[in-house]
Amino acid sequence: MPLSYTWRLNERHYGALTGRNKRDCSQEYGLAQVQRWRRSVNEPPPPMDAGAAAALLDERAYRDVPKPLAESLDQCAERLRPFLEVELTAAMRKAVDECGFVAEQEGLPVEVPTFVVSASENVLRALVRELEELSDDETPLIDVPHATPLVYRLDSALRPLPSALAKSPLRKGWYMADPERIAASQKSIREEVDCRLNDVPCKVDEEDEETCFVNSAASTEWACGL
Repeated sequence: MPLSYTWRLNERHYGALTGRNKRDCSQEYGLAQVQRWRRSVNEPPPPMDAGAAAALLDERAYRDVPKPLAESLDQCAERLRPFLEVELTAAMRKAVDECGFVAEQEGLPVEVPTFVVSASENVLRALVRELEELSDDETPLIDVPHATPLVYRLDSALRPLPSALAKSPLRKGWYMADPERIAASQKSIREEVDCRLNDVPCKVDEEDEETCFVNSAASTEWACGL
């Protein structure tokens, strides 16, 4: 199976927050600010010091390309678009044409090719934002379950088709896994930052941990579980 690699699928650069514990960041900057950095579309975290960037950034990941000091989700989407619109689209079109040619020559049904794009959570959130054409209000509600295929079927113009299996905020893609496991994974993602918002204490569980969640499917605000 042919494989290709691109720096455009590098994980989002978290700037000066790189390598830091989420609880420590929340204590220093406040939960609301940390959640804006994590979930907002246009707000990048504080930039990484140039000296730290030179020491920490993997040269293999940024060979011959600009090295960022921090990225917002929108900046991730911006560097992702040439991959989606040029590289991936060209590869898919070529594969479709080749499959159609072979099927025609051998008198067989056309076997639709499958492409797999593998990346990390925040870049996948940017990818989903692009494929689903989500608004800035919908984007913070994307929770990408770990190690779970997200399936899109495309039309003849290579545009994602709507699916009855998609769950809001998605309308086209669906996760290939047990729905209960998906829900549990997404819940753990939403709750992974210990929090205290507007000086209101959060509910403390048996392990003395504090959790956060999105208020509702229509809200982009995070709040403590009271």
